[in-house]
Amino acid sequence: MQAIDIVYQLNAEDKTDDDGEMRGKTGQPLEVLSIASHVPCDVLLRSLSADCSVAAFRYQNLVLLKNTGSVPVLVRSRTLRPGDFSRLYAGERVVLEDVSLDYADFVAYFNAKKNLTGTQLYLTLTEEGSAEISQNRNRNTNLRISFGLGVQVEALRDTDAKINGKKLRQGTKIEASIEDKLIAKGEVEISLQELRR
Repeated sequence: MQAIDIVYQLNAEDKTDDDGEMRGKTGQPLEVLSIASHVPCDVLLRSLSADCSVAAFRYQNLVLLKNTGSVPVLVRSRTLRPGDFSRLYAGERVVLEDVSLDYADFVAYFNAKKNLTGTQLYLTLTEEGSAEISQNRNRNTNLRISFGLGVQVEALRDTDAKINGKKLRQGTKIEASIEDKLIAKGEVEISLQELRR
């Protein structure tokens, strides 16, 4: 019944309100999330082509995906053609060209959009080029990484690490994409996506 209500809301041509919710004639909220390689979108994935984009809709624990791009994507190991919808269940994956997202990723993005939860990690970069990850800051911590719809990297101390070619000196804040990598000691790559997981 919830799926029928969502489809009804999607076909009712209602507009989203300022909170990013869609309200149909039934008055039930439908959260909306867009993923693309260009702004405007909620989640920016730069590695996608301009032809690849999706919109996700959530009602309670029900997640529905619509291919809003002009190229097919894979949902639940099936091809989703442009304009088509598919339900996404817990544990299932969506493949957008070379990017793979799972149900938990979508839930985390929806929650971040509503400011319900956000993950924050602290990194201490060692002399050997490795990184120690902690949920608490200590006196040797170099970076604070905050995950939401995007990623904010803040340098708490001077470091030789870079992200997108920008040096991370004390006080520097950089808005990054989940696909970006932190480069430490000029050669050690730390994936922001892996850190989030």
